Amino acid sequence: MRRSLSRLATVVVVASMLACSGDPGAGAPAAADDDAGDAGGGAPAADLPSSSDPGTPSQAGGDDAGADGAATSADAGPACKKHLTVVYAVGTGASAVSSHSNGCWVGVDADGAANHQFRKCSTSNYMVQNATAPNYAFDDTNPTASLSAQQNFLSQCSSGATGDGYEYMAYRGGAWRLLTATHIRAYFAELYSSDAAIADDYGNWQTAINGHTVSPMINFGPKDPATIKSYAAKMCARVPDHGYFGAYNSDWPSGMTATDTRAVALAAAINACTALAP
Repeated sequence: MRRSLSRLATVVVVASMLACSGDPGAGAPAAADDDAGDAGGGAPAADLPSSSDPGTPSQAGGDDAGADGAATSADAGPACKKHLTVVYAVGTGASAVSSHSNGCWVGVDADGAANHQFRKCSTSNYMVQNATAPNYAFDDTNPTASLSAQQNFLSQCSSGATGDGYEYMAYRGGAWRLLTATHIRAYFAELYSSDAAIADDYGNWQTAINGHTVSPMINFGPKDPATIKSYAAKMCARVPDHGYFGAYNSDWPSGMTATDTRAVALAAAINACTALAP
């Protein structure tokens, strides 16, 4: 009996030593392993393909890390009221504006002339450029143009596409024309009547046509940053979470840097619209 008690005492001492030794294999599993795969932040952004896919538009503007997932720490990402995707109809100015993003929105350069992951389908010449690209941008529908010609061209533009499609719509003759096709991710109302206008057709924007959500597209080419910021703020306020915001730069031949007041104004409006108030 005394020998048994001696052995029992030895077992208790050994167990106590192990519990205090700091052995990483002892006790409960470390919680850090559960977060090891979340360094990029949360779930993939809604409506945006994975950046690991070489044929996705997310390459043009990057991933929206944590768009749907809760932050795992104070440094996991910005506090956002909503997340948006900003689609650029022309490449000039795209990186200039997106460089100011607060992290609540990402940019996609959908200009086939600048991003060969997109087909460029312009009704100015009815030709499909980069015909084998996975994504496409149809520019644009017009109620005063031949309906059958535009339907056939859209079919040609979208044929065989496996990625995202974007359709731009011009307001002509007091109406919009929305044409459906495979893989269209978003429809955009061009809210400018000419290259000199910023958003003179804002009052004619219908956020839904025939059951399809219609997103706004602003022209940030004119040299009037105050008006750009004002209209962008109004447009952004009406775009829902995980929605789309279109941007066209009519001054594309002149180029645009990140310090351009027009780029700063547009980004500032979207930042204010998407971020949670401090």
